[in-house]
Amino acid sequence: MNFLSVQFALFLAIVVPGYYLCASRRRPLFLLLASYAFYILSSPLAAIGIFLATAFTFWMGAVIEAGQNEPAGNASRAPMLAAVTLLVLYLSFFKTLAPLARALNVDSASEGWAGVLARNALLPLGISYYTFKLISYLVDVYWKKIPAERSFIAFAAYAAFFPQIVAGPIQRSGDFLEQVHKLSPSTEMFRSGLRRMLIGCFKKAVVADNLGRLMDAAYAAPGAAHPSTLLAFYLFPLQLYADFSALTDIAVGTARLFGIQSPENFYEPFLATSISQYWRRWHMSLTTWLTDYVFLPLRMATRSAGNWGLAFSLMTNMILIGLWHSLSWTFFVFGVLHGFFLIVDALTSKRRSKFFKTHTGWDRAATWVGPVFTFHLVALAMVFVRAASLGQAWDVLSRLRLLRIEDTGIGENETLYALAGLTLWFLAWVSLKLKQRTWSTFTVPAWGRWAFYYAVIAVIVKYGHNAEGFIYFKF
Repeated sequence: MNFLSVQFALFLAIVVPGYYLCASRRRPLFLLLASYAFYILSSPLAAIGIFLATAFTFWMGAVIEAGQNEPAGNASRAPMLAAVTLLVLYLSFFKTLAPLARALNVDSASEGWAGVLARNALLPLGISYYTFKLISYLVDVYWKKIPAERSFIAFAAYAAFFPQIVAGPIQRSGDFLEQVHKLSPSTEMFRSGLRRMLIGCFKKAVVADNLGRLMDAAYAAPGAAHPSTLLAFYLFPLQLYADFSALTDIAVGTARLFGIQSPENFYEPFLATSISQYWRRWHMSLTTWLTDYVFLPLRMATRSAGNWGLAFSLMTNMILIGLWHSLSWTFFVFGVLHGFFLIVDALTSKRRSKFFKTHTGWDRAATWVGPVFTFHLVALAMVFVRAASLGQAWDVLSRLRLLRIEDTGIGENETLYALAGLTLWFLAWVSLKLKQRTWSTFTVPAWGRWAFYYAVIAVIVKYGHNAEGFIYFKF
């Protein structure tokens, strides 16, 4: 169910009032039922999978905690490893079905059992996100960070919470369960949720989709050294950021309507002065998840290998990030590129720090040059995110290489796209800044606030009916 669809608006119009009419003690159950209704409307057959995975994890959490109380040794390690392995295999099974279906030319329009499978289970809604949530719960129970949850209703609501099921953010169980046991939505949280959703709709319908049309044109014309290719190179990272952060805005805002505070996913990533800082600001819930549950255990296991162990841990972590998005060669190369960037960054950080301490002028220059250089590294790797194949990615990079000075004269259409995209991007950035603060900070009168809201709504209504699906829906 698209977050910008009429169906989603009607769904919220039914669920939100029902939630507030429900008795406080029944609200966790209401959230669970609403989340499963959302899931069934989107993927009926796959709802069985999320229920079985949730029930299995809930049971294994209790087994792991019981094993920690055994007097003879640590009896919880084996069940934890077994449960995590099964969840990884469960995720991997469905992740491999999608590329297999493409290879066999099976799609949702196919007849018979193949079509049913393609429509409902080739890649169940949100499987990457809820599986990671379940894995982190088991590991946190094993590490004694949290106790095993006693309420299956609360735990199942955590796994299937519908604002986060589509594309995150990946919230840790301790954070969510603590909130769901004492749900106390406030008027201010409700209002901030609506504002956040409004900003997300604007960024998606106006910014991301308009930039996306230029991307489609640039990637659909192989072999031509055209200025639209250069624009696509620089603007696709902005499109992806606008699209994904809009999705996060709507998810975070929707969760606030129910009194749930979600983790943030972005913090001005394109102002990062290094590639490592970029990854601390981009898709933060996924990055911190993989850091805690993959990179740090790997780093501890390979610390005796020194820099080689560090390089191996970084490269493994980034390849997993790439393949988590899609089991394809393009995302594998994406992961390898970022792994290489991070290895170079990590192995040179001490020398750079020492250099900048003794050359303060260069340090000041680096604060300006760093984001530009980092952005180019990110844009280079994102060619492999946007391209449908390695051949198409190489074709786009070759066209960039073949562009001559005289080829860079941008035509009328490209100029309009660029100006519209960058202008709208600036407006979205301003609105993001506004949503991070209360209106009273800027002493904006009530008529000014509502004029802004109505203007944004008018723009969304004008462009929203043509809104495309969110890019991260397919992950």
